[in-house]
Amino acid sequence: MIKTVDGVRTIFVRKDGFEWGYFFLNPKGLFVAHTDYGTYGYHWPVSEGWDFLKFLANARDMDYILGKISHRDHLDVKKTEARVQKAILQMRREKAVTKDRAKELWDDVLFTDDLMHWVMEQQEFCERDGYELAVMDFPPDARSFVRELFPILQAHLRDELAQKPAATA
Repeated sequence: MIKTVDGVRTIFVRKDGFEWGYFFLNPKGLFVAHTDYGTYGYHWPVSEGWDFLKFLANARDMDYILGKISHRDHLDVKKTEARVQKAILQMRREKAVTKDRAKELWDDVLFTDDLMHWVMEQQEFCERDGYELAVMDFPPDARSFVRELFPILQAHLRDELAQKPAATA
């Protein structure tokens, strides 16, 4: 379903009867998506002659889109654990910690409820900025949004753009 009111295009998409999203777009760079993956929005500054809808229809770099509509504020636990493990092994090679302390640190990593806080609190990591060990990423729901629903929006926009020349001829 595509509807335009006062220059704002409303597009409703559904995937496999489950995932859904309302997209509100205007040619002046407004992008708002209210979906079952969350609500996202951004306003791209539009210059003369730049076709915003064509830009959205053909966008390929989903990390760029994610960077505009979301934030890298989600701790990637698996990648952070891998970095912490590597740091513990390095400290062990440098004899900065004993074998028993290294095992204790790794056991703590596996059983902590708050890995980010744990990394920041460890004395052994103070010399190595603990934040460097944390791997931050976009939230999983935002990644799912650009993987599952954004391509459907793009297909709608490409279809609409393909019909434009025929409508003006």
